[in-house]
Parts: sequence; C-alpha cells; structure tokens
Amino acid sequence: MVCISAYGQHSDVLSRNITLSTQKVRLDTLLQTITRQTGIRFSYNSKRLNTAYKLTLIKRQLTVREALEQLKNKTNVLYALIETHIILNIDKSTIQKSPPAKPLARLTQPTSLKPISPEKVEEQKEVKLPAPSDTTYLTSSKLLLPEIATILKDSASSQTDNAVPFSTDSSSLQVATTKTGQRDSAKHRVTPVTKSWSPQKKSGYFIDLGVNMEETLFLGATLRTGTNSFFGTISLKSNGQSALVLYGLSGALRSGTRSRVLINTYFGKYSKSIFATTVSVDTVKTNHKIVVSGIWFGINTGIEWNLNSSGTWKLFAGLSFNALESKYKVDGQSKGLTGMPGSNPERKYAAFYPFYTLSNTYTDTSFESLKTWIGLHVGLYRTIFSR
Repeated sequence: MVCISAYGQHSDVLSRNITLSTQKVRLDTLLQTITRQTGIRFSYNSKRLNTAYKLTLIKRQLTVREALEQLKNKTNVLYALIETHIILNIDKSTIQKSPPAKPLARLTQPTSLKPISPEKVEEQKEVKLPAPSDTTYLTSSKLLLPEIATILKDSASSQTDNAVPFSTDSSSLQVATTKTGQRDSAKHRVTPVTKSWSPQKKSGYFIDLGVNMEETLFLGATLRTGTNSFFGTISLKSNGQSALVLYGLSGALRSGTRSRVLINTYFGKYSKSIFATTVSVDTVKTNHKIVVSGIWFGINTGIEWNLNSSGTWKLFAGLSFNALESKYKVDGQSKGLTGMPGSNPERKYAAFYPFYTLSNTYTDTSFESLKTWIGLHVGLYRTIFSR
C-alpha cells in the first residue's frame, strides 16, 4: 500500500527563478539546473522518458512554472507538485522511449502428467503475490488529487530504475526508487529496495586566460587553472622597462549566484642589468654595470563578477598588499648606489618603483632595501575550458 498522508501545493515553489546558459537545452540538463538552483527535485520513469530530448525555450531567465509549461506544451509531459517535489507523467508524452522488445517465452516440457493434489493447490493459493491492480491508494479530494493518484499508481506499478513509490508524513516527503523486490515469506509481500535520487554534480574544473592591471606593473597576461574553490595562477607582467613572472594560489572565500569573494597570493623573482656612466672631477668617464635583483610578494582580496549568464567572462577588482625586496650590485660588488648619476638613484635604477610606499628601508649606502605599499588590482578573464 502506498499512502499520501498530506498534500499541499505551494505556488511560491513554482515561482522560483532559474537561469540557463542557452535557450536550447537537453531535458536532463534542464531538470538538473532547476534542482541545483531552486532545490526542487524530480521523479520520473527514466526507461520511458527520453531525457536526451533537446527543448528550445523562449528565454534563458524564467520561472520553474514557465519552464514546465513550455515542456508540457511542446512534449505533452504533465507534471504534479507535492511540496518541493515534482512528478513527471509521460503517458501521453511525444518524447517517450521505444519500449524494449519482450523476449519470446521459452517453451518448457511438463515433468509430469499427474494432476496436482488439492493440498498443493491450496499451498499455491497461500503464497500467491498480490497483483499490481490490488495496490490501494488514498484518493480523497482532501488528501490527493485524482491526476496525481494516476501518476503515482503508474510509477509504483513499473519495475524500473526511476519508478517511484511515495510515502510522506506531515513534515517531509521521501522520494524512493524501486528496484528488484525482496519477498517477505512471512507476510507474502514485496518489500521495495529504495535509494535517494540526486542530480549529477560537476567537478568545476576550468582554465581561464585574461589580463590584469595594477598601479605599479601596469598590464600583464594571466593564466588561471583549477577548481572553482581553489586554483593556481601564473602572470607575466611588465611596466614597459622590466618584466616579472609571478606565481600564485587563489581560493574562494564566499560564492554567490553571480559573484564571489577571492583571496590571491603571489610571488616572483626578477633581475635587471643597467649601465651608468660617472664623470670624475678631471672629466674622466667611467662606465658601471648595475645589477638589480629582488623578490616580489603580494596578497590581494576582492570581488569577481560574472559578466554574462554562462559565467565565461569575469571581472575582478580588489586591493593588494605588496612587498618588494631589492638588492644592488655595482661592478660585481654588493654596495649602494652612492655616486651614481641622478637625483634619486633608487627610482632611476630600480626595476620597479611604486607611486608611494608604506615603508622603505632604502639608503644610498645600503645595497638592499624593502618597500611595502597598498594598490588597486583589476583583472578581466575569459574561460576557454570548463567541465
């Protein structure tokens, strides 16, 4: 016996909004998208419904009711709502699968021509299983609509992977899948083996290409790859005079429907050779080779927005904290830039110099320095691969 103890229709459930990446979508993709974005789950007979059918919708942003009405109008697939579960009835559907061919009955030769004794006849009557038509359903107008009772009876009588018997209480509805029945010899009943149905989850692996910009390094190309929650980056940046390769790791702190908060860390090494000429008092010119090398470390956080519904274009904006350690060698010796031409040798000969600093340990007599500053970081990315 399959019983429905409570039934209610929630119009607000069907009014929930969904967003599709394209107007032409497979039926199984449409159902999975509705479940992922709204929490509504579906039950249907997978051996009778062609889930690979491609449905063309009128728009990409619509409500669950609009999507199901378009499905009903184009394919005759009916639906019924029980709390947050939707049952699809495919009796009159135009996208049904062809029923499998029934195997030919194998003829068997009787092992004996003796009549069956009355005792054995009574024993066979005792162990006879109830026919599917014996299943009782509560179809009271207060508890269950007749249309839903027909759908449930059809689902319960079909021994398929998605034929779904239901049992509910006042607080929740359990959706189950009937597999091969297990016989209970004591009560002569068939006990269903059930399992929960859930949509297929995606791994979220992606590869992005893009450009980013900040106030010190100006413009640079960036490659990002990994999962939606954790990924790696590699950037080639330049200020027009020097180039720097930065490697980084990034993670999502919080994700929404169209945006997420990211935190990014990165580091890199660089080296630059510069030639300078000094003139002594007696006008003797001396050429010097200045080698500047250092380590760049930074961390930034900000918000990344999806610029389109499919999420292939993304825009990131945030603040970054940077630290730059530089070392100087003049003519192969580690020493400061004292005596080098220019009013500000550090700004003139440094590979990278920010517009302002929070701290700076540079002196003309020191061969190393540490600068820190806070800057604005902006990036534009395009997804070239995802699954």
